[in-house]
Amino acid sequence: SDLNFLTQNTAYLVGICGIVGLLIAAARMMWSQRAEPAREALAGLLRLVVVQGCAVSAIGLLSAAGDSLSTSIMNNATAMAGTGSQSLGQISMSAVGSATLVIVLSGLAIIAFFVQLVLLIVRAGLLVLLAGTLPLSAAASMTPVGNSWFRKNVGWLLAFLLFKPVAALVYGAAILSVTNSADITGEITGIVLVALATLTLPALMRMVAPMVSAIGNISAASAVGMVAGVASGAAAIVATGGAAVPMVAGSLGRQGGNLGS
Repeated sequence: SDLNFLTQNTAYLVGICGIVGLLIAAARMMWSQRAEPAREALAGLLRLVVVQGCAVSAIGLLSAAGDSLSTSIMNNATAMAGTGSQSLGQISMSAVGSATLVIVLSGLAIIAFFVQLVLLIVRAGLLVLLAGTLPLSAAASMTPVGNSWFRKNVGWLLAFLLFKPVAALVYGAAILSVTNSADITGEITGIVLVALATLTLPALMRMVAPMVSAIGNISAASAVGMVAGVASGAAAIVATGGAAVPMVAGSLGRQGGNLGS
């Protein structure tokens, strides 16, 4: 598939970006005499391991789940509207009352449907491209510039994955608005909702990106803290010459004897 083609042909770039990121982190640490570049490099390595291990499969599953959810939402909206009701594409002349307004609303609906079709085609292509380049951005996230690229990549991926279900919700609301109203208010509300459905993608991108940035900071700090805690604990055991191990074993033995008695 296209996704496998991208991941296979960018594998060597992932390795190069990882090595360059580590070298840059080492140079920054030597220059600043601080451990912050090392923590950023470690967080980038953890991101790369997670992305290489399960991200591509998870994106495929989330995409399939979003498509299934979108189909279910539209089916439920159509069922609630009833088989005898007018569809979203059939604007009632009796409800609107003006031939000119019918033409304007129909033209607006056609333009909105066409824009939505283009957005869905663009979504399908960019979703594959973003998923294929996600390991590359994860390898580059060991540096501040690469970290910004990785967060934008993840934010755009989530926005594209959520776009279809959210648009389906808006279309479902438009269908119910048109079919459950017999006056011009329902007709206009339905067409406006169809037009607003084309704005869900940029709205999601503006909403998801800050959330991904905040979550990325928390997860990176937590992961680095966990690894640092394990490393410091191991170093303490080694520094004491393994004395902690017999002490713990003796404590466990005494507890076992108490339980046995």
